[in-house]
Amino acid sequence: MPSVVVVGAGVFGAALAHRLAGSGWDVTLVEQYTPGHVRAASGGENRLIRCSHGPDDWYTRSAKRALELWRELEEEAGAELFVPSGVAWFVAESQEWAAASERALIAEGIDVERLSPDEAGRLFPSFDPSGLTSVLYEPGAGVVRARDATRTLAEQAVARGARFVHEHADPSRPPEADHVVWACGPWLAQLFPDLVELTVTRQEVFFFG
Repeated sequence: MPSVVVVGAGVFGAALAHRLAGSGWDVTLVEQYTPGHVRAASGGENRLIRCSHGPDDWYTRSAKRALELWRELEEEAGAELFVPSGVAWFVAESQEWAAASERALIAEGIDVERLSPDEAGRLFPSFDPSGLTSVLYEPGAGVVRARDATRTLAEQAVARGARFVHEHADPSRPPEADHVVWACGPWLAQLFPDLVELTVTRQEVFFFG
């Protein structure tokens, strides 16, 4: 049985641990705080998930697959992680991005509607659509509950047989395993200053009830 130590239980590290634990690997997941903690780039209340990405149809396929995997995790864990709220893209003068998104969505069999300003105004009565040429509406899009989803990934990795270790990993004394994955996000520059250059900025996010 191959062994792996995944350092960092953000969304990438937790997802990797979850997948490998379900594929017969001996997995240890190491995190200095807790999955979904307030310092994490994977923390916070939610993240938008949508398949509209203009001409970058690879992202369209990737987002579609990601949503399928989140739905599978919901079923596995018995938790609500995805909120299908829909996403509306406002189109003004330039329509190239919206037109490319629409073509990609149709090609992938993803529900999409192109609404006139009047149609959009009736669907979303809280905003004034004047000045728009159209609205691209992706009804199957929505938000993933980021903090809960990250925590659930780690919990389900453990349920699949992974070990969770709450400690700070030190690259000068690397863990022993067949493979070690450092999924540490913005902390990578501090852990490997000679190898990684990152400029980390702070973004303030506010939620209003």
